[in-house]
Amino acid sequence: MEVITTNINADFDSLAGMVAAQKLYPKAKLVFPGSQEENLRQFLALSSYKIAYYRLKQLDIDRIERLILVDTRLAERIGNLARIVNKPGVEIHIYDHHPPHPKDLSGQVTFVRETGATTTLLVELLQQKKIRVTAAEATIFALGIYEDTGLLTYSSTTEADIKAAAQVRAWGADLKAISTFIDRNLSARQIFLLNELIQQAESYVVNGVEVVISSISIDNYEGDVAVLAHKMRDVDKIDVLFVLVRLGGRVHIVARSNSARVNVGDVAMDLGGGGHPTAASATIKELTLAQTRDALLEALKQHITPFRTARHLMTAPAKYINAQQTIKQAKEMFMRYGINHLPVVDARQEVAGIISRQTVDKAISHNMEDSLVAECMVSDISWIAPQAEPAAVRQIMLERQQPLLPVIAEGKLAGVITRSDLLRMLHEDLERKPQSLYHQQGLRVYRKNLISLLQERLPQNIQHILRLAGRTADELGCAAYVVGGLVRDLLLRTDNLDIDIVVEQDGIKFAAALASRIGGRYKAHRKFATAVVIFPDGFKLDIVTARTEYYQYPAALPIVEQSSIKQDLYRRDFSINSLAIQLNQKHFGRLIDFFGGQQDIKNGVIRVLSSLSFVEDPSRVFRAIRFEQRFGFKIGKYTLNLIQHAVQRRLCDKLAGTRLWQELLMVFAEAEPVKPIIRMGELNLLQFIHPAIKLNKKMIRLLQHVHTMIDWYNLLFLEQEIESQRVYLLGITDQLSDDEALNTWQRLNLSERQLSFFANARRQAPEILYKLQQQTPLAGSRVFRLLQGTAPETLLYVMAKTTNEEVKRTTSFYLTKLKHQRPEITGQELKQLGFKPGPQFKQILDAVLDGKLDGRLKDRQAELEFVKTAFGSDQIKTKLVQ
Repeated sequence: MEVITTNINADFDSLAGMVAAQKLYPKAKLVFPGSQEENLRQFLALSSYKIAYYRLKQLDIDRIERLILVDTRLAERIGNLARIVNKPGVEIHIYDHHPPHPKDLSGQVTFVRETGATTTLLVELLQQKKIRVTAAEATIFALGIYEDTGLLTYSSTTEADIKAAAQVRAWGADLKAISTFIDRNLSARQIFLLNELIQQAESYVVNGVEVVISSISIDNYEGDVAVLAHKMRDVDKIDVLFVLVRLGGRVHIVARSNSARVNVGDVAMDLGGGGHPTAASATIKELTLAQTRDALLEALKQHITPFRTARHLMTAPAKYINAQQTIKQAKEMFMRYGINHLPVVDARQEVAGIISRQTVDKAISHNMEDSLVAECMVSDISWIAPQAEPAAVRQIMLERQQPLLPVIAEGKLAGVITRSDLLRMLHEDLERKPQSLYHQQGLRVYRKNLISLLQERLPQNIQHILRLAGRTADELGCAAYVVGGLVRDLLLRTDNLDIDIVVEQDGIKFAAALASRIGGRYKAHRKFATAVVIFPDGFKLDIVTARTEYYQYPAALPIVEQSSIKQDLYRRDFSINSLAIQLNQKHFGRLIDFFGGQQDIKNGVIRVLSSLSFVEDPSRVFRAIRFEQRFGFKIGKYTLNLIQHAVQRRLCDKLAGTRLWQELLMVFAEAEPVKPIIRMGELNLLQFIHPAIKLNKKMIRLLQHVHTMIDWYNLLFLEQEIESQRVYLLGITDQLSDDEALNTWQRLNLSERQLSFFANARRQAPEILYKLQQQTPLAGSRVFRLLQGTAPETLLYVMAKTTNEEVKRTTSFYLTKLKHQRPEITGQELKQLGFKPGPQFKQILDAVLDGKLDGRLKDRQAELEFVKTAFGSDQIKTKLVQ
């Protein structure tokens, strides 16, 4: 059997090449090894263009004797057919227009040449062999040529493509089909997505070349991402563009380049894709957008030839000192120019070494002011030529620890590269902090500015504090940012005045300076490089030094190290919490978004920043659920998959009980805690509280009643507040046996006070339920004596558990009316009536209280009359016995 196939993401050039190849191999079957682009699928569905083709699953692959590859020669691009390419007895024939790749297959027949379209090569062969072509076939060939050459406008278009287009027109190609199926007009959905791509576009400088990368996450899209990439490139005449679209757990990359220095085909190959120098694509699994972007930037670094050289990096003319000058003179130069290192030249003006300020200071401390520089300099040094690449600079200065690098041209000192020069290069190239390509008016700025949103959402005093923090940072020469939940909630238009400030450099020094400015004070935690600034009015501001963190083992507490704002944001749990707003005066209000948090907020998606996020800290699983339910978002497919893996690996078992309890407390503190609890059950997380806890209708109903009872109690505004988390935990553990419940509370490492409460509540609740159900209705005094001393949380648990409305009314009546009733008369008045202090006082007052609770004693006078009548001198003994 002969089979003609193409790549797994077939386009019109793939189809046209296959149809043309079938003219050369009439007995061969056309087989798509994977999917087709949307416009191609629409074309194949039309009855007027009936093409007999097969899906791979319709064939017995092992019967193939000849495999004809069109528009590809990479085994990894032909799906399951790859398993027969090396099978003995199978011939491979290749027709392709892509550039060579180390993994290219070889065949018995190979027809390869770099043109704009593979169809062009096959049209030439059909011409040479004078094979008859129908108008319908010619139309298909035209679609292939025009699509892959961008209507003959791409820089990859060759003279051969233009001649082939003329030939298929002569064969009768219907050009109306071009406008029908290669539509350059965008739908409303495409226009929306194009706008999103434009808004998210960021410009990076990689080895001197500007590269634009735009990343978005979408739930569904039936069109061709390449169309959007073409349109976006045309909007601002972008030379190098990478579009990253996360869809269905995968990141799709479409690349376009008009720069001779950037071969996007090679870059895409590094990422598992392929293509031409000017157009390429790739699909990546198991990585987030942020991770894909980092991988892309690393690939770009490898493939873009550095534009800058040592000449571009060096400081010139360089200050230097002669080897025969004295240490005292060197000290004067260091003081005069404010530098820390000097190159040393000999009598021929050739570089002989380097001397440092530190060396000079030590020499002076040893009374060597009059010694020669030549005696103290370091002579074993490296130098570099002006045309050297930045990588060589980094190697010498970082790996060899050389603080100053002379640049030598024709034997003479042309300049020096200092640590400041190196840091500037690292900032631009290695840190790769991108700048946003567009803002709302289409101008180029670094980031979106949120000043108007800050003014709209924050009180004046908070705005003033942020401005003060920015001015303090400027005075200290550092950068300061407000981070985390405040930024997220600003974008969500949700109130949040919990301010955390991250400082690049020394956060404690910043806190001290800010406290001094406002006349307040600060508390430092030097171990963690954090501080709290306390304002004169008691307002507190958390200050943190920008840091990165790592975990020695799963679920361990993190080990932190000082770092940059980017690394600090990368350590956050989810993209929506990885946002920052700069506070420095020049850039006040600038939104910092390295990891697509703004887009995820817009799309309502909870997404982790790292595939190891839940491995390093399993408690993030519970936070993901809290944020999902609080904001009405959804956990992204990839993140959800990671949660499921974490559950399967039982990573939450590694959480200390205290940490698990803290996460549960935050769940219980949500406005609607039942929702995240149900979600925890759906994701099999309740088992980590106790294996016997199962989510079922009874449990859900109980928890909903618990929530209702807590809301009801809080609306009463009673003097005694409740610990609502107690009631929720009672509800969650309701289905457990007493021993299982005790194990749960001990697993959560609860305090002795809490353990005592839960043990009493578990014992009291069924007793109270039984007595109330058996004896209702009860007089008020009987209810009071039954429920007196029971914690309100236990009573709310009872009310949530029962379906007996009379029990609910009785318990409610106790909490709202009976519980706080007391006799109006006092012991002093009893003495005035002639009663002697002693145990009888309590019995008399209890009897009065019972009368009041039962409605028989309406006021103080009635109580006095009752005591006189019921406890007269000749009746006291009898009444007290009763």
